Amino acid sequence: MSPFLVLAFVVVIIGFVLLLRPELLWRLWHKDKKAVLPGAQAALLRLGGIGCMLLSVCLAQLV
Repeated sequence: MSPFLVLAFVVVIIGFVLLLRPELLWRLWHKDKKAVLPGAQAALLRLGGIGCMLLSVCLAQLV
């Protein structure tokens, strides 16, 4: 397997996590387990997930 294809798979998994469950990564960044993710920041994290998925498509096209 090409290294670019493996990297594309990793990036798309990160994108799916950001798109579907941004709270998981939010809790990893904050020490407080009861930290609440504000709506605006959740939307920005979801947009970052869409960007990661677009990046994975670009990486897959390099193969």
